[in-house]
Amino acid sequence: ILAFILEVTFVARLVDAPEAGTIITFMAERDFVLYDLFDLRVRDDQTLFQADAVFVPQNSPLRS
Repeated sequence: ILAFILEVTFVARLVDAPEAGTIITFMAERDFVLYDLFDLRVRDDQTLFQADAVFVPQNSPLRS
């Protein structure tokens, strides 16, 4: 696998849905690291609440 693209939430809106920190830790435990964020979504008060996150393997050439 070269990369995963996952939607992550910074402010939980669904019951029992994992927030970004939980997902980042989950991926890191599997040797994938956060590489990029895109499609940032903000609330009316300009608080970031969701984004698409790209995770790549720890040893990916994209990180060199």
